[in-house]
Amino acid sequence: MKSLSLNSEWDDRFDRLVSESFGTGTSSGYLGDFPVWRSDSGADTIRLGIVDGSRLLASAAIRFAKLKSSLGPVSVGVIGGVATVLSERGKGHASGLIEELLSQARARSTQVVVLFGSEVEFYARLGFLPAGKQFHAPIADLEFGRMQSAFSFSEEWNSSIPALMRTRSQGFIPEASSDRWLKNHLRTRWFGVKDSTGRLLAFAAADRGIDLAGFVHDWGGDADALRSLFGEIERREAGKYQLLGPFQELMRLKVPVGKMLYDPLCLAQPLDAAYADFLDDESFWLWGLDGA
Repeated sequence: MKSLSLNSEWDDRFDRLVSESFGTGTSSGYLGDFPVWRSDSGADTIRLGIVDGSRLLASAAIRFAKLKSSLGPVSVGVIGGVATVLSERGKGHASGLIEELLSQARARSTQVVVLFGSEVEFYARLGFLPAGKQFHAPIADLEFGRMQSAFSFSEEWNSSIPALMRTRSQGFIPEASSDRWLKNHLRTRWFGVKDSTGRLLAFAAADRGIDLAGFVHDWGGDADALRSLFGEIERREAGKYQLLGPFQELMRLKVPVGKMLYDPLCLAQPLDAAYADFLDDESFWLWGLDGA
């Protein structure tokens, strides 16, 4: 039994392990919902595993990226793909892998590390605590109205989406390689609004596996076009979706404060003490597809 870095030869076993642990319940598997963790995604990632011969017993991974904030770009690591086969649980495999990822993050001067998980007590022992706020409200309650006649609606991936993502004031700064894995979310629906020339003005992404089903969780573009887009989504998908987003962006869309509910955004720990207060800052935000 040993720890090693998981190269492309381990993709299928990594996918199978995490899919079974998380109960994705679909043939697309975990990597279909989180393609950023594929070995060929082009993202800046490290994948570690505990192996016994050809068997993968436990896994954990981290993605490095820059996060927009009121402080300027923040170096962030996102941990995901944490899983252990049932027979090996309770032996410290996952904890050991996470500690190794944190060590590598520190070596790269990463300022904050975040993760998304329901095992709050387990992660608290490793230094992760609830951080940030994610606001949400049923789109049906927000009265966005009908789509303006000058706009046209589409439901498909559009190659202009990463460019619109780069204009947002919060969230990760998409890398040049982001196109490669963003469009490969197999259970994410992409919506868009175009002008009369076919130029994409706004986009939205909804659903993703078991964690973001029923949410419009990633969006950006012109405010009027977004309001039209959300109104059209509600007209077509009556009552199906909640809108998830950061407070500042929801206010830009004139969403009434009284309609919003909020929960903790993620679990996080600052590796640089100077960024401890940043985790309570309104500019601390990760969009749905930023998370892993």
